Amino acid sequence: MENNLLIYNIGDDAQAFTAGRDAVLPCHVIQPHQTHSVNVIRIDNPEMTREQLEGVDALVTNLRGVAIGVRTADCIPVLLYDSVRGAIGAAHSGWRGTVNMIAKKTIVEMVRLFGCSPSNIRAVIGPGIGFDSFQVGEEVALVFKESGFPVDRIWAFRGARTSNRQEHQCRKDGVGPVVPLETMTHFVVELTSFQYERQLSVSYPCACPSGDRRNGDTDYHINVVDQRI
Repeated sequence: MENNLLIYNIGDDAQAFTAGRDAVLPCHVIQPHQTHSVNVIRIDNPEMTREQLEGVDALVTNLRGVAIGVRTADCIPVLLYDSVRGAIGAAHSGWRGTVNMIAKKTIVEMVRLFGCSPSNIRAVIGPGIGFDSFQVGEEVALVFKESGFPVDRIWAFRGARTSNRQEHQCRKDGVGPVVPLETMTHFVVELTSFQYERQLSVSYPCACPSGDRRNGDTDYHINVVDQRI
């Protein structure tokens, strides 16, 4: 951690970092107005504003000197860089975005728009909610399973809820399914290429260290990638 920035080694001609909520950013960052969608937008104008990016949860660009980023708390950020084609991407992957494979859609857009090869793309999975903190309803766990995720191999089940127990108490007591969201995101990224895993950097500090995300005890971050001029 340097100047309240968690810096990633994503490539010699690019920089990528996660900043805390109160950090002073070293550059202007284009950010979308995220709504847990799977919309991916190309940034072709360095003056684009958040208001122009309503309902967008991933950005891609090949403009040098233009930083793009996504905000996260519980959710998982994915930062992408292809040094061969000179393209970057940033995706906000909550559980809905993960189920709908927003990280893969972002990579597909980099391939379509910039001619990238997935095997040339370096990916960083940044800090998000950890395994022990992400307890979900049975219906959410079922959505992951029905969408083809290897839930049976990596989830945990900590007892069924009873009708006379409120949801927040169940979560507090560790009752119900626990889904490792960062592992699910890793799975999505790996789907794009068998060579991907060797180029994947993973950072797993939990954004909710107390495990009580329902009380707002969650760290907020901005996750940024750009290409140096």
